[in-house]
Amino acid sequence: MTILHSRITGHEGPDARSVVLLGALGSSVDMWTPLQDAVSGIPDGESFRLIALDHRGHGASPLPGALPGALPGRSETVDDEDAGGRPAVPAGPTTIADLAADVCDTLDTLGTGAVDLVGLSIGGAVAQHIAARAPQRVRTLTLMCTAPSFGDPADWSTKALAARSRGIITLRELSVGTVPRWLTGDFRRTRPGTALAVQEMITRTSIEGYAGACDALSTFDGQELLGQITAPTLTLAGEQDPTCPPATLAQMNDAIPTAVRHLVLPGAHLLPVELPGEVGDALREHWTAY
Repeated sequence: MTILHSRITGHEGPDARSVVLLGALGSSVDMWTPLQDAVSGIPDGESFRLIALDHRGHGASPLPGALPGALPGRSETVDDEDAGGRPAVPAGPTTIADLAADVCDTLDTLGTGAVDLVGLSIGGAVAQHIAARAPQRVRTLTLMCTAPSFGDPADWSTKALAARSRGIITLRELSVGTVPRWLTGDFRRTRPGTALAVQEMITRTSIEGYAGACDALSTFDGQELLGQITAPTLTLAGEQDPTCPPATLAQMNDAIPTAVRHLVLPGAHLLPVELPGEVGDALREHWTAY
């Protein structure tokens, strides 16, 4: 069992409605801060309990087998014979099902019951799996800037190998190439500090956490999952997102029997960072309708 790190904002009372936020490859809960501020900082937001989670080996979440309190990917595992600081390494390649199990175990620990589930990019893949395989856990679903599969599996295997063999050098190189796809040029020019923070967020991801997530993306095919989703679903796309373009989200919307709305906003991949107010308004409208 892997209990993920969470950042929780909003209402904590017994009538609170739990919202779970699952982010991108190489991200941490920090990518959700603008949205948590936008939703938790308004009167209507008092009824929502926003729970942002770090994937295993991302942000402050451990890898499976890490000792309690260990830094992600940097400490010995329970089975280590020495205290040499060797990284915790999961047994076998990580899958989206593994990441979904981490989320479910964490939500059980938090005692959330059914949630409004929001997933972006790889977080959207995890959300698809949970919504299809454990529908009782999902009140509403939002699939944001995501896909039912993520390109050539060999590309992800190559990234995983590069991360494991070259470590932080690979993450630094990937972060430089990733930010222009995640944030529009206008946003990067007007918010250079935020753009740099996103780049640094990626490089702080543990090597095995990043590589394991690449393994998971290499084997993910959620096309069959879409037809099994029963929760009211919002698909949300960025007009300038080259990674998961609006057409992909529109096709997903068509394939989900309970999809209720497809919305395109004028941003790139990290819509919650670029347009937290607009994203927050769309989410609140979706949540309160059900």
